Amino acid sequence: MLRPSILGAALAWAAVQPAYAQEQTSTIDDLSALRSEHGQPKSDITLSGNAAFLTQYAKRGFALSAERPAAQVEFDLFYKEIYYAGIFASNVNFGSGPNGQDLASVELDYYVGFAPTVGKWSFNFAVTYDTYPGAFDPGGDFSYVEIWTGVSRSFFDDKFKLTLFNYWSPEFFAETGPNETLELSAVWTFDKVWYFTPKLSGELGHQWGDLSQAASTTPIGVPP
Repeated sequence: MLRPSILGAALAWAAVQPAYAQEQTSTIDDLSALRSEHGQPKSDITLSGNAAFLTQYAKRGFALSAERPAAQVEFDLFYKEIYYAGIFASNVNFGSGPNGQDLASVELDYYVGFAPTVGKWSFNFAVTYDTYPGAFDPGGDFSYVEIWTGVSRSFFDDKFKLTLFNYWSPEFFAETGPNETLELSAVWTFDKVWYFTPKLSGELGHQWGDLSQAASTTPIGVPP
């Protein structure tokens, strides 16, 4: 989920990530960008959606699609651009069980949250439930609940943005106990070139828990 994209009256928009994009992206990671992009909605309730095709699905340093391509979709419902709920779906590949069965092939994430703003500061608070329908997980339930808290701010006429997120789970993936992740991301948005708005982004994070793993990524994106 991405983890921290609103349409006013339209139902959905689609974005195809470039061949080198790897990290999961999420509408709820960056609500302030949507506000500036689409302006004020005509209704208190708005719908948003996005789709992406990635060379692989990587999340906080973990490869969730066995370094193979992943297709992802996301749908969100917003109320007054502050409160939201949504669902995210992606294919995953955790390998095979002892009898050749897939450990997991689909991820479905459900979430609710609110994202207030104070001046130039944007905040994001959410509860997510990551599930893996049909998973073969005898060693521990793959599904888990996570609490997100985030803050972001833009600089240099909104061209440069810093975002800090904390993710905490009381019982993480495969029932491995408490887990906490701190993640810092930076995005520089260049001037629009034809139909494209080039962006240079990077992320640095650290995870504490039985499945802890330091993660560093530098995805580069050129969305439409």
